[in-house]
Parts: sequence; structure tokens; C-alpha cells
Amino acid sequence: MAIVLYTPGTPIVFSSSGTGGAVLTPTSVTTGAGRISARHDRGAGAIEAMYEWHASLVTATAPTIGRTLRFFWAGANAATGAANTDGGFSETDQALSSIDRLRNLHSMGQVQADIASNPSTLVGRGLVEIRTRYIQAAFWNDLNCSLSGTAADLVLTLTPVPDSF
Repeated sequence: MAIVLYTPGTPIVFSSSGTGGAVLTPTSVTTGAGRISARHDRGAGAIEAMYEWHASLVTATAPTIGRTLRFFWAGANAATGAANTDGGFSETDQALSSIDRLRNLHSMGQVQADIASNPSTLVGRGLVEIRTRYIQAAFWNDLNCSLSGTAADLVLTLTPVPDSF
């Protein structure tokens, strides 16, 4: 039996600062709205396909228990432009006013409200397979409350999880 070890790689961070990844500005996004990040270049050549996503967020008021903040990713063939990009998005951080804009993106997972405090801190994680060089992260707010007005209160991290033998 082979032993498979977990050796995490360097995380890609989607946040308001864009440090270590790409800009994603989640400030005060209301329920029934979302956001898509600026585009990130994962690099040329052999790159990891499996990532652990981890999201941490703070709400502005109490969310409704069971409601969600859903996360997606979009792949692209080039660093700029909307052509050949999942969902037809440009490379910039931008608002989403319709959930229909997410139909051609790939689901990562969701963070579900499990407390109804004011404000609430919610955290979730999962695994996602990504096989395109250029990516953008997106989220849709269905928490029945707005997100925090503090820029640093939502961070999405993708950490490569290569298998080592």
C-alpha cells in the first residue's frame, strides 16, 4: 500500500488587497448580489489541478440560518479579454447583479450560515479541481443580509494540494 502525503503549495488569495492572488472586493455586497474577482495567472507549464478552497467572511447583520454564500470559479484562455472566458467576463473585479451570470461558471462550494449573531463570522472549505491557466473567483450572496463593510472581512484562499508519495 502506498502512502500518500499532503504537501500544501503556495496559496492563491482572493481579497480586497489582491496580495498573493487577485483583487476581489466584497465590501457591503447585499443579499441577491455577488462579485467576480480580477483574473489570476496560475502560471505556464505543469501546475497543480487540485486545490483546497477556504473562505472566511463576516456579515454586517445577522444572516438567516441555512442561507448561503456560494463560491464559483471561471477559467479563461488569456490574461485579458472576455472572449473564451467562462461566463464572458472581462479580467477586472466587478459586481454581479444577476445570479444568471453564474450559469457558465464552475461551483466551488458554499459557506452556510450556522449562527444568526449580529455580525456573524462564517467559515467553510472544500476541494476543487481547476485545469485552466487563468482563473477568476466569484461569489453570490444568499445569506439574507449584507456582507461587512470592512474590506478585509472576506478572504477566499485556494491552496494547491499535490499528492506526494
